[in-house]
This record gives sequence, C-alpha cells and structure tokens, in this order.
Amino acid sequence: MKPIEAARTLSAVRTLLVQGQPLPPTTRMWLAHAIDTRLASPARSLDQLLGLASRKGGRLHACSKLPERDEVIRFLAAQTCEVKPARQAQALGARVRNHHSIPEPELSRIEAKFGRLPETRRRIQGIISTKPRADGNLKPVDLSNVWNPRHCQNEPKTTFANPH
Repeated sequence: MKPIEAARTLSAVRTLLVQGQPLPPTTRMWLAHAIDTRLASPARSLDQLLGLASRKGGRLHACSKLPERDEVIRFLAAQTCEVKPARQAQALGARVRNHHSIPEPELSRIEAKFGRLPETRRRIQGIISTKPRADGNLKPVDLSNVWNPRHCQNEPKTTFANPH
C-alpha cells in the first residue's frame, strides 16, 4: 500500500471509529497487524508499519503536499496558450521567475501553501508530463513527440556566439 493510500485508509478508519461503526475485516486485520508488530518491536516506525511513510522516505509520504502542488502546476500549465508540454513548462517557468521579481497574487497564494514553485523548464515539464491515474498513482506520459532543442533534426543548426 502506498503512503497516500494508507492515509486515505486511516482517514476512513477514523471516520468509522468516531461513528461507532465496525471496521471492515481486511482493514481491521491490517491495523491489528501494524499494532502487534509495533508492540513486538518498539524500534519499528509506526508510520512505516501503517504505510504512511515509504521505506525509502521521499516524495510519496502521506503528509506530502507535493501531489497537490503538482496538480496545481498542471492546472497552471494548461492555462497557457501553448499545447506542447515543453512549451507550457517554458511559459510557466517564465511566469514563476517574473513572479519572483514582481509578485503575482495567484502565485503568491500558491507559494504560501506549497512553498517555492519550481522555475526551470525541465522540472516543470517533469511534473506536467506525469498525469495521475484513476487510482491516484502517476503514469508517465510519452514525450517522444515533444519539442526538444537538442534533438531537432529537421531544423538547420544555428551556432550562437558565446556571451562569456
């Protein structure tokens, strides 16, 4: 069970307990097993036993704001006039960088809730190119047809003078 799924399950457990309702058998056994394991070896993390924290830690921790932040970034990118993810990421990155010079109320509210937004095209494109599935997990999007300046075969090569 992934941490985000475990958090949803624990939320449902809490709701059932507050209402005085019995837990479903599979949920009851899952919770009892986690508690028994914790009591048998106090050094084990209850967060990990309940599935709230992955063994590796990192991005999918149940309390992480990143999945919600990523959904907001996908929404903002979709609002741009661009169609391709690379160009959406480039436009959104420019908007975020401009926001850090001249604050924009919408982006200020988002940063207040989730922390500093990514500015680079690569980071933003990585986020918007991963779409959530119905089960809440993420699936990568095929990026083979996305504009990439390093792999443009049809365009003539242009050399630029080194500004430094």
